[in-house]
Amino acid sequence: MQVVLDGSEDWTASKAVRLKSLKFQPSGPGDVLLLKEVTPGVEASVWPQIKLVSSSGDPVGCLFNSSIPTQLMIPIDLCSFSSPAGAVITFEFV
Repeated sequence: MQVVLDGSEDWTASKAVRLKSLKFQPSGPGDVLLLKEVTPGVEASVWPQIKLVSSSGDPVGCLFNSSIPTQLMIPIDLCSFSSPAGAVITFEFV
């Protein structure tokens, strides 16, 4: 699944998934992507999170080995993009 942000609002997955990998194609050098794991009943400020930074503008990513489905969120105010519409986030899940 690919996500392209418009820069005006948070993105939240419509359902929980078992995440296998995440690839972040930034829009430019210094772009920052923050991904949060939605945890019902817990204050959003303490949700588990992953931060990916591309200082050079090259793609970055990470692999996951989770058997627990999680719902994901990208809080736009905690990210930094040269051009939000130019950044592409690709999730691989089962």
